[in-house]
Parts: sequence; structure tokens; C-alpha cells
Amino acid sequence: MKIKIILIAISLIVLIAFLWLRGTPESKVPYPDFDAAKKGIAKVPQKRPIPYHEIFLGWRNWSNYHFILYNDLNEVIKKNDWKDLKENMDAIKKEFGCDVVVFNGPRFWVLDKIESNNKFSPLGSIQGHEMLIPAYFTLSIKQIKERVPYKPLTMNRNTKYTYFANDYIYKLISPDGTEYVMQAASQEVDQNMQLKDLINLGERLKNLPEGWRYEPELITEDFINISIDHTRIVQDEFRNTYQIVKE
Repeated sequence: MKIKIILIAISLIVLIAFLWLRGTPESKVPYPDFDAAKKGIAKVPQKRPIPYHEIFLGWRNWSNYHFILYNDLNEVIKKNDWKDLKENMDAIKKEFGCDVVVFNGPRFWVLDKIESNNKFSPLGSIQGHEMLIPAYFTLSIKQIKERVPYKPLTMNRNTKYTYFANDYIYKLISPDGTEYVMQAASQEVDQNMQLKDLINLGERLKNLPEGWRYEPELITEDFINISIDHTRIVQDEFRNTYQIVKE
């Protein structure tokens, strides 16, 4: 009888450990349904800089985290409300049943027009704030722990970014000549970062890997950068984000 009880206890421990290690099955992650979405990006102002914030909700499954991205382009969250959201992280976790909440902002777009590329971005709500759900992505625990600038990341999304003529685009160029164009600047590392500071940002990038370079470029025609289903992005040491240029 004693051996039976011990075996049952061991079985329960193994089961609990298995369920903990497994985390949330990917089939239970509430990915947005882009095809069923009835509303897309609306009320987005044109002409840079366009302020916004992002919140990543993450569910762990084995050694990966599946993230769903929310942003406030429809109605930009006020400074005090952003602070309140950050202080209520546990309430957000409880609301969505997610394992981690990542706050990304404040930020501002350094492009002039944002459109959904033939698909719609679903709408959602976090703590009463209406938000768009434009993308989702997966990161391994190893990638999260080793998060470093200048390392490309694949994201699932459909967007069309337009940069108006007679203004600048800001490029990161990898050693093999791959170009990434800044889509958004961050005020997380440098709270005083402004649009005017980007022209000389290259002088402040002290951790550029060998062979990488930063180049502002004055464009004479509209520049359009499109992602279809997925794209690659990269961040610099100030967490400014750049999207790969599709040939």
C-alpha cells in the first residue's frame, strides 16, 4: 500500500511538471483572425512623427513564447494612463491568461502613412483601451535572454509603410548589403529622443557590429516598404526599429 501511494505521488509530480513545462498549448494562444476582421487601421494621422505605444502579451509553450502585439494607433494612450497600465501588469495577465506582458513605448513612427496591406488589423481592448492587433511573433527563451541589438527577428504582419518625398529615411545596412529602414523611434532608452535627432544618430551608435552602418538618405520620391504575411525587423541600441527593404 505504501509503495502504491509513493508511485501515485511520483506520477502526480511528473504530471504537474509536464504541464508546467508545456505551458500553454499553441492551439490555445488567442491569435488574431485577420481574415475575419471587419475593421482596419483608422483615424491614423499622416505625416511623421506619429506617437504610439505597444503592448506584447506572451504565452509560454515549452521553450518558446508566443507574443501578440497590441498598439494604440487608433487612440494614443495618455502618459498617466500608460503609467497606470504598467502598474497593473498582474491585472492584464489575469484578464488574458497570459504569462508575460511587455510594455514597448513611448515611441513614434518616422514614416508618413501606415496602411494595412490588403488585410485588416483586428481591434482589441486592454484595460478599457481600444487597440489594434497588427502582428504576432514567436521568440525562444534563449532569444529573449540573449536579446541584443542588430539581430534580425521575423514578424507575422501585413503592412504598407509610406515615406513621403523630400524627407529623410534612416537606414541600417548589414555587412552583406541588406537594408533595413527605420519605421519607429523609441523614447525608452533616451526619453528625449526626437525626430530631429535621427539625422545624426549614427554618431551615437557605439555598439554597431563590424560591417554594419547607419545612413540617413534624403528621398526625392515616395518610398514604400511592404510586408506580406511576414517580414524581418531589427533594433539598434536605442530600441529604434527598422524593417527590411523588400526587393
